[in-house]
Amino acid sequence: MKSIQEALSEYEPKPMDVAREYAVLIPLWKGETEWEILYETRSDMISQPGEISFPGGRVEPGETPQEAAVRETCEELGVEQSKITILGGIDYLVTRGFVLYPFVAIIEEKAEFHPNPDEVAELFGVSIRSLKEQDPEEYWIEEARSLPQDFPHHYLPGGKSYPWRKGKGRILFYPREEGMIWGMTAQITSHFVENFCKEYE
Repeated sequence: MKSIQEALSEYEPKPMDVAREYAVLIPLWKGETEWEILYETRSDMISQPGEISFPGGRVEPGETPQEAAVRETCEELGVEQSKITILGGIDYLVTRGFVLYPFVAIIEEKAEFHPNPDEVAELFGVSIRSLKEQDPEEYWIEEARSLPQDFPHHYLPGGKSYPWRKGKGRILFYPREEGMIWGMTAQITSHFVENFCKEYE
């Protein structure tokens, strides 16, 4: 029992059965008149082309999620790391076998951007005030369960009639002039604006 206690005393719990970890940055930027969140439109040369997202990517071995978020932001937006000030992390998403860690940071006003064309088609800002005034559209979808033909139904009480729990997924949309902000990007945006920008000025 002592060895179990020792192992647990040094262990930091993490989500089970998660194969991949990703991190994104919510970049705050002082625009011409007010604070904005910077978004990027994804290049046609990477996955999910044309979609709006935050800068970010996979957490590499040996780095923390925060380090990954900063590294990916520097690589994608072409901004110097010294111009990024991390404010902290917010609640993370656990979905479909991966974890997504969002971090909030201020980008200095004098920072220069040189977006990587292989990853970023466009970089633009959306004012926090306008996002606070816009309720995202919300839709729910049922997530279908697909079982392989050789699934061992005989192990389950009730066999093929086992009452699987039906999952539902929430999808948010922000229709904007700049483009459609949706999916996990919209979910993170909504969570950040609702929970951390209440006293925003």
